[in-house]
Amino acid sequence: MKRNSPDEKTIHHRKPKSKGGDDTVGNLSTVKRKFHEAYHLLFADKSPEEVAKLLTDIWIDPAWELTATLKKPPLKNT
Repeated sequence: MKRNSPDEKTIHHRKPKSKGGDDTVGNLSTVKRKFHEAYHLLFADKSPEEVAKLLTDIWIDPAWELTATLKKPPLKNT
């Protein structure tokens, strides 16, 4: 595969570094370059709530609504 081809794999920060994200394995995803570039073109540094609203308002069946909910941390064994 050619370097910089649309199918080349790239690293995406799930929580942007500009919003406090880091380089830990849990914050990184490997995605095809074409999907990574499309994500940033569409969503830039929007929050999960902003992405869900944008998708709901423009892209999906109006009978549906996407939401973004913060995951609850796992309970610690005591």
